[in-house]
Amino acid sequence: KYKIRLKKGSYAESYASERIWGKNPSIEQDEKGTIICFEDNQYLPILRWVLGWGPDAEPLEPPKLVDEWKKKILETAKLF
Repeated sequence: KYKIRLKKGSYAESYASERIWGKNPSIEQDEKGTIICFEDNQYLPILRWVLGWGPDAEPLEPPKLVDEWKKKILETAKLF
């Protein structure tokens, strides 16, 4: 199960809110933005999609996605 927060007011939030994501999709709101939840078996495309939104998307679950996302962001930051 995937859970991804999209920054309030961002294009990522409006884009993702208008689509259906995987199996059993749901959308929640919190003070930071919109949280999309869904089931899927496409780990790598989801990781790439989250990374592509930069600071406008933050994975919350599963832990494997969160850890890999953090690792990739830190690797990218080291380039600068």
